[in-house]
Amino acid sequence: MCCDEDTSVWQLDEGCTASVLYEIFCWLSGEELARVGAVCRLWRRSASEPALWRRLLLRCNSADTEATRALRDVIIDPSQWRQEYVNAHAPWVTVGGLQVGSGYVLQHAALSPDGSRLAITTDDATLFIWELLEEAWKESWQCDLGALRGWASAARSDWAECSSRLLVAGACALVDIATRWELLVFDFDEQCKGHMKSRARCGAGAAGCWARSDGSCFLSLEPALLTPGLSYTTVWLNAATQETDSEYTGVRTRLLRIFNEDNAHVLQTLVMDDSSDDMVPSTSRAATYVHATRWYSGHFVSEQSVQRLLLASWGNKNRGGLSAWSIPTSLKRVEARSGGELADRFAARREQLRDPPPDPPPPTEEELRALCDPPKATCDLYSRPLGIVEHPGRKCVWVTTSSGAVYCVHIPTLEPLQVLIPAQLTLHTDSFSHYVQPAASTHYVATPAGSLSGAVHVWSTTCRSHAQPPLRAPAPAVAALLPARPAPALLVVAGDTVHMWRNRATIQSAPDTY
Repeated sequence: MCCDEDTSVWQLDEGCTASVLYEIFCWLSGEELARVGAVCRLWRRSASEPALWRRLLLRCNSADTEATRALRDVIIDPSQWRQEYVNAHAPWVTVGGLQVGSGYVLQHAALSPDGSRLAITTDDATLFIWELLEEAWKESWQCDLGALRGWASAARSDWAECSSRLLVAGACALVDIATRWELLVFDFDEQCKGHMKSRARCGAGAAGCWARSDGSCFLSLEPALLTPGLSYTTVWLNAATQETDSEYTGVRTRLLRIFNEDNAHVLQTLVMDDSSDDMVPSTSRAATYVHATRWYSGHFVSEQSVQRLLLASWGNKNRGGLSAWSIPTSLKRVEARSGGELADRFAARREQLRDPPPDPPPPTEEELRALCDPPKATCDLYSRPLGIVEHPGRKCVWVTTSSGAVYCVHIPTLEPLQVLIPAQLTLHTDSFSHYVQPAASTHYVATPAGSLSGAVHVWSTTCRSHAQPPLRAPAPAVAALLPARPAPALLVVAGDTVHMWRNRATIQSAPDTY
């Protein structure tokens, strides 16, 4: 082998040299591999070998052979192995925040599906709408729900997936705020001005959620306590607008009746469309997790295979979990029909009030169960759920629990596929158990630690690596958001500010472009 005086033998573009470098580079970490790639052109090409980055990425996963095979199936582009490793291990840096206002305590935030609008609710019942204009967030609209509807606080908000409508839940003032809540529907025009279209009463806690992605109807939940140890929750279907409904059409219809196991409360609800036959079957939980977190919603699904599920998290002091109910894909409200002439109905009602029948005895547990709709599937999480979010692939959900663990639960079987445990575990007490809002994207899952802590935990969905140390806000964090742009970014709601972090991951080029 010949070479000039200025060129080392380890810089020659020879097959033997590349083979030796590959065997040496197999022992390096990702940081060391990136550093040696800056030595020269040959080392850069050798350090970009997809097999090296695939080995590093699979080393972070379990030794499940079917999971390894599944990960190889979904990652087709050879250069994507290095990109996935960089996405998983790149650090997060703070880039400022959005100062919503002095004196406000933010309760919740929701990002519109296109990522252009941010809805923020506060403890004094104020609703803020911020818009992303020229890569910068600016306040566009606000509404005092205390003056508009007499609210005490605005708890949470939720954008419709395929429309500009926003569903807001909050507690009413001058009543028992533990039981009397209300849901409002706002429709926003091109100037980002909201117009209230509908309202419905609901109970505290879960309140309600959208029933259809087009924002045409929503669900409201009302709990009822029959005896100290016996309760149920009624799920109502509501019209999202009352402008076009006639007086003969009911604006809400009972959809389900849920039996509250062990007197547990329904905490949060989601409506999801699922197709059971569009995912690759597997016998391993780890392999199912890979397919569920990497499956994109753009995959074609036939109409016959779609089923609609109502997913509800529930919990009490001792336990908690998830349950799913099948609901019709075509939701229609029941038309109201009169029961005779008005004078006859008035006379019958007056006679009934003059001699009312005795109150019936309360039903037994068996009788109440028979009147309720049984769930299609149930998953016991052994701790109280604090927040739930749908994964973009729509094959699983992420649940933050009071034990500090974050569960990935498969849809529709409700089988726990993965459990993420923070390196610095925060144990929740009953007095500090409150709602937190996790976030999920194709590459990351993020959740506040809860327990009035400012810590925010971030994991990579590919190799489940945890950001070290956890991100930390100066006030208790209540919600996390992962907007698509500017990407990759993380928004954390804490105190009176929406704090912003950005991941330092860069786009990795293919090896043959060096």
